[in-house]
Parts: sequence; C-alpha cells; structure tokens
Amino acid sequence: MTHRLRLEEAHLADLVHWFPKLVFDRAEQVTALVHSDTADFQAVPGSGKTTLLGAKLALIAKRWPHANRGVCVLSHTNVAKGEIERRLRSVPGGERLLGYPHYIGTIQSFTNKYLALPWLRQKGIDVKEIDDEAFVERFFQRVAGDFAVKPWVAINAWKRGDAIRAIRYEGPDLRLATTSDTALPVSGKCIDRLTAIKGEFAAHGWLRYDDMFAYAEQVLRDVPALAPAIAYRFPWVFIDEMQDTSNLQLNILSKLFEGHTVMQRFGDVNQSILRREKNNHSTAFPRASFFEVSTSLRFGPEVAAVANKLKAVGGDMQGLGSPAVSAPALCLYSDASVEKVVARFGDWVASLFSQDELDALPVKAICAVKKSGNAQQQVGRHLADYFPTFEVDTGRPNTTRKTICALVRDSSMQHSSPDGYAKRVAAARLAVLRLLQVCGDAQAHESPTWAQLNRALAGMPEKLLVLNRLVLDLVKGQWSAGSPAEWATALESMLRALDSLACVGFSARPEDSAELAYEAPVLGAVRGTQNKLPVASNGRRFDVQLSTIAGVKGETHLATLVLEACFNKRFDLRDLLPYLCGKALAQAAADDTARGQLQNLFVAVTRATGLVALAMHCERADATARENLQAQGWQVLDWTV
Repeated sequence: MTHRLRLEEAHLADLVHWFPKLVFDRAEQVTALVHSDTADFQAVPGSGKTTLLGAKLALIAKRWPHANRGVCVLSHTNVAKGEIERRLRSVPGGERLLGYPHYIGTIQSFTNKYLALPWLRQKGIDVKEIDDEAFVERFFQRVAGDFAVKPWVAINAWKRGDAIRAIRYEGPDLRLATTSDTALPVSGKCIDRLTAIKGEFAAHGWLRYDDMFAYAEQVLRDVPALAPAIAYRFPWVFIDEMQDTSNLQLNILSKLFEGHTVMQRFGDVNQSILRREKNNHSTAFPRASFFEVSTSLRFGPEVAAVANKLKAVGGDMQGLGSPAVSAPALCLYSDASVEKVVARFGDWVASLFSQDELDALPVKAICAVKKSGNAQQQVGRHLADYFPTFEVDTGRPNTTRKTICALVRDSSMQHSSPDGYAKRVAAARLAVLRLLQVCGDAQAHESPTWAQLNRALAGMPEKLLVLNRLVLDLVKGQWSAGSPAEWATALESMLRALDSLACVGFSARPEDSAELAYEAPVLGAVRGTQNKLPVASNGRRFDVQLSTIAGVKGETHLATLVLEACFNKRFDLRDLLPYLCGKALAQAAADDTARGQLQNLFVAVTRATGLVALAMHCERADATARENLQAQGWQVLDWTV
C-alpha cells in the first residue's frame, strides 16, 4: 500500500519540546507511539491514554504525506473530541489535523456525515431533526391516541408505552424495532399503524440517532463502492474509548475500515459499563494480540492492588502515582446507621486531607443503582437508602408538553453535565418558537422546529437577529420565572422583543392561553443541587458529591466511597467480597451479573487518587472475608453505631 507512514523512536525527540512537562520513556508508551500497523491498545485507568493519543497524532501531523487523504479520529462524546483537539492545538503543526482532509469527531457524527445524510438526500429526504427526546415527544403524542395503537397500549400502559418510546429502525431493511424489554406486536393493525407513522416521520426528516445507523447499513449494502472509497480517503483511523462501542457501531466501522486501513483502537474493556451487550464480532475489542499500557499515574500501589483483584482482561497494573493517605477500608453500617455513612466518610476525609487538596479534586460517594428498589429488601439497595434526598434523574424522555414558562426556566438553569449549555439553548429556542406559535398566525404554525423557522426567515436576517438575540438573553438568565410576578415581567419583555416580527403574523397574545400561564418550579428541579452533602469538619469545608458509578466514568477523585447496591436481588459488594479476597475472576465469566458487578467496582475504585473505601451492611459482610481483607492490609471500620 502507498499510504504507509512509519513512525520511529528517533521521532520521539519532538515530544520533548512539545510536552516539556511529560515523559514518554516507558517501553509500553514507546510501543504505542511508534507502532504503525493495525493494533489494539488496552490502557488501564490513569495511564494517560488521551495524552498518548494526542502525542501520536502530533507526530503524524508533522509527517503526513497526503494532500487529499486524511487521518480519522473517532470518539464517543464531544467532550473527548474537544480534549483531542485541545491537545493538537497545543503543539506546532497539530492544527493541520483539525481540517480537511482529516476528520475528528464522534462515531455518530461521522456516520451521519459520510453515510446516512448523503444517502437520505439521495432518497429525497430533507432531514429536519435528529434527536431522540424530540422524536419521542412528537411520536408518542401522535400514536398514543391512534385508533389502532391505543387498545394495545391500554393493556399495560407502562411497559407498552416504553416499547413505543423506544421505537427505531434497525438494519438495512429499516425494520421497526424497540430497545424495550417489551416486544412490539408481530402482526396486526397496531404494528401496521406504528410502521406507517414511523415512515411518515422519516419521510418528513424527523429521526432518531439509531435510525441513522440503520440508514448507514442500508447504503453500505446498496452502494458497495462506498466503503472502499471512504477507506481510501482515511488510510489511518484511530478510535478512542473502544470499550464503549456498540455492536452496531463496530459492525459499520469494520465494514468500512477492516483490512483496508491502519486502524488503531484504544480503550479498556475492564471499564465496559456503558455497553453490556455480548460481543461475538470477529473484531471485538481487544483482539487476542493486543498491546497493554499497564501503568497508571493516577494512583499508587494501594489502589492498584485493589483494582487488580477486579481486572478481568490484561495483566496486573502498576500504580505509579502518589501513595494513598490511608489503606483501603471496608466500612460496615447497620439499618440504623445507613443514612450516616456519607457524613461519616466526609468527617474521615476531612481528617486526612488539606483544604488545598480538597479544593483541587472532588470527593464522591458513588453507587451502582440510583432508582428505588424492592421495599421488602434490606437497606443498602440504592442511593436513596444512604441519602434520602438524592434527586433521581431517570433519563426517561418527558412526554408532557412543557409550558413556555417552564422552558424559560430550563433555559437559564445551571446544569452540571458537559452538554448542559446545549440543552439550555434548545430550551430557549423552543420557548421562543412556542411563543411565536401561540401569538402568531398559520405561517408560524408551519414552522414546527427551530431549523424550519430559520429556513423560512433565511431572506430576512434582521428577523433572525431578533430571534437569536432573544435566545441568548434567555440562556444568559436575563429574565427569571421563579414567581408569578417575575414570569409576568419576563413574558412582557419577550413580547416586546418580538413585536417587530410581523413576518410571522405576530399579534397580541390571547389572554386565555394555557401556554402562557405561570408554572411553579418543581422542588429540586435544578439538576444535582440536592446530590451533595456539605462537610464542615476539622477546619475543612467541602462537599461530598453523590452520583452513580456510570456518572463518574472518566473522572478523577481525591477520595471515593463505593456504596453497596442491589440489582436483580443481588447485593454487589456481598457478591464481590470473595474476588477481593482472591477468588479467581474466571469463575465470573459465565455470570453476566457478576461480570457487570466486577466492571462497575473496577471503574469505581480506580477513580481515586488518595483514598478508596467500600460501605456495606454488617450482616452481609462475611466474618472470614473481613479477616482475609485485614490480612491483606485493609481496614475494617465499624460504622454501625
């Protein structure tokens, strides 16, 4: 092949100048940096995988020989994409990879850009919106009252409603499917209507994210020349966080690149907590001949020793970070003391760390389960057992139509998630759009989405300026909607701002519109404000933040408390104590629940730099296991009083 670019150890001299505070001298680092063929790299938590990938991309950028062929870097989130781009901008010449002919982005955006969207345009479909929540709200409202669908849903509104909310296309034949545990009807009027309505939505360009993968599979089947063309365009492909790649994504990427490009995949299969599906694909990560980056700079030998008991793939990791301030601990609680566990942990942390350390990194208490469980089971089931005011965000799409007042409030809320700003902008746009629809004429109703409204006003930039300025004011929090008086003021200000939009038939507001009514905020509606415990102890002040294990994946903590959880009637720490005591991990291979528990606890304990503790009920902690842990250097703390 003519696209071979060979990296050599001599090239690593560049890194000394580009990354003066970092050292790339470990053998496994050198191997990952100079390897120039297809390979999988299994990288342990805290190994500097993203830094390593950024350094390798910088080396390639300096030596890239092609003008019209590029490097493709795929991630799972825009946060990861932004981190890679930031590192490339920090080195001379790295910005070359940020534009044509190269590509850096998520797997979803890559699939949309090079496969699904061109195919949909070829089919004459104008894509208006690709959004799961928006699709669910619109689709469920349409089908819930349909004459053929309503009787089927009424039999079990909760489960069958979930099945309809999870409807999507699957496979190149665009088969109607659902990700819900409740199956759709195989035949009859109900499935015929659902199929017809989903087809109408697709024809109008209202789609889900998974629909785009189905269209990608279709174009790869129907246009066989496309895959080789894309592979030629991108002779080098890097995939980050490979363990989170679904079977569907893996199948598409394999069809595009397998055997045609240099494809290097980075990840840690021991952290596969976001993808629990079984993967029997021939190119499943990691291949048998993978390379391992086994040294972690996040934590020292104490945390590494705990994590190695839970590590199913690869050899033992080395902890080269700072030693822990205290030995790992098993903290025992009782029914009476379960709600004091987090506070007790906070007091302990305050006695171990300085205020500067507490200001630099978070302290977190994390649990595998957030939703309430079986009330008949013993406490220690989920986060609310330990912290009764924990605010659960179920992630279920809300099919209730929000008032404009609620949308204005949402637009100025401070979200803690990385995509919070995007959600606030979406809420502000929807609030403005709804206001136009309530106070406008038929022309306003012909623009059901923000994108369509922008297209309708494409020739009137002054009108678009008014709309976008209003959206910006909402996101900046210029108006509040926390009380009836505040909402009245905000509404009048918004109406005055829109007075100039005669082009959409804007008129005086109808006084009886429920859309314009004040809606009181729900207690605790600001996401995450209740999910922290303030600590003032030993002259220190900080918060112990509460979250799920999945919610902290990728984070680094000063101290981490892992709270016992119950799933499918199985308490995770009770099941995992034998493995922490030395039971062979191979015995969990055939047990899906045990394998998931191991991955969860592996992710949980590898967040911490200075302290790891596990909290479990004293009646579930086997006495022999406690003695075994103490013999290994653990502390067993009695927090039952």
